[in-house]
Amino acid sequence: MSKSIAKNQSVAITCAVIAAFLFAYFESMLGDIATNIGIEAYIAFRLVFTSGVYFLILWLFSLRRNSGGLVFSPKNIDMILYVRGFITVIYLTCLAVAFYGGKSQALTYPFFFLHPIWQFFAARMINKKWPSIKRQAAPIALILIGALVFAVSHPKNHTEAQGWWQQFFEALPSYAPALLAGIGFAYTNEMSTRISERCNEYPYKFVGGVTIERMDGLRITAYTTYASILILPIMLPIMTIILKYLGMSTTTLNLLQSEQLPSYVSDLSLACLIVAVGTWAITEAFARAKHTTQIAALDGLLIPLAAGLDYLHGRLPTDDPNFVYMAGALFLILVGAVWSAFRPEAS
Repeated sequence: MSKSIAKNQSVAITCAVIAAFLFAYFESMLGDIATNIGIEAYIAFRLVFTSGVYFLILWLFSLRRNSGGLVFSPKNIDMILYVRGFITVIYLTCLAVAFYGGKSQALTYPFFFLHPIWQFFAARMINKKWPSIKRQAAPIALILIGALVFAVSHPKNHTEAQGWWQQFFEALPSYAPALLAGIGFAYTNEMSTRISERCNEYPYKFVGGVTIERMDGLRITAYTTYASILILPIMLPIMTIILKYLGMSTTTLNLLQSEQLPSYVSDLSLACLIVAVGTWAITEAFARAKHTTQIAALDGLLIPLAAGLDYLHGRLPTDDPNFVYMAGALFLILVGAVWSAFRPEAS
C-alpha cells in the first residue's frame, strides 16, 4: 500500500470512529424526536438545517481559498447525487421508524449493523467487481456474530409467543426498518467512494459546464443533502401516507400550535448540528477509504456505545440472567472493530 493510500485510510479510520461516537449520542435522542415532533417534520428539518451548515462551511472555505463557486441550479446536480439523495431520504426515514417510540438503541442496532454484508454487495453493484475482503473477513464475522448474539440474548426479544418463528414475527416491525436502513446506509457510503474516485480521475463536472476540482466528503454530503431537499416535495406525501398506514401519525400540524415548539426546535437544532458533523465525518471516511469494508466494520462500535447510553437511560437489563451473554457479545463487537482498524493493509 502506498504512503498516500495508507495516510488516507488512517484518516478514514479516525473519521469513522468520530462518526460512531457522534451517531451514538444523536441516535440516543432520535426515538423521542421522531415521536414528539413527527418523522416527516424531523426529516425535513434535518435536511434543511444540515444543508445550511454544510453550504455555510463551503462558502467560507471557498471565500477564503478563492476556489470554485457553489452549485445551486437543480439542472446542474449530477444524477448520481440525486440517486444518493433519494436513498438517503429512505434510509433516514427507516432509521427514524426503527427508533420510533423510544426503542432501545442497543436492541435496534444489531440488524442495522448487518450493513457490512450489504457493503460487500453494494461495492459489487456500483464498481462492477467484488471487493477484496480477505483480511477483513474475520473481524467482520466477529462483529456480526456479536451483534446477532446480543439481539438474541436481549430479554425484550423473549415474548410470550410459542415458538421461535412467532417471536421472530412479533419482533419484525422493530427490525425490518433497521435492516432496510442498513441497506440504504451501505449503498450511500459506497456511492461516496465512487464519486470521490471519479473526481480523482478527472475534475467533477456538473451539468452546464460547472467544474469542481475535488469532491471531498464535505462537498459530497452537501450536494447529496441539497439533492434530497429538491426531491423531498415528491417523497414527503408518499412518506406521510405510509407512516399513517403504519400507525405513526404525523404530529407536524399539532406541533406548530404547541407551546413547546421553541423547546422542540432548540433540541432538534442541537441534535441536527451533532448529526451534521457525524454525517460529514462518515462521508469523508468513505470518500477517502481504499478499503470500505474496514470502515463499515468500524461502524460496529456504535453497539457498545449505544449499550452504554441505554445503561445511563435505564434501558439496559443488567439484572436479567442473559446479561452476561449480552456483555460477551458487546466484547466480541469491540474486539472485532479494533481488530479491523489495525488489520495490516486491510485487504
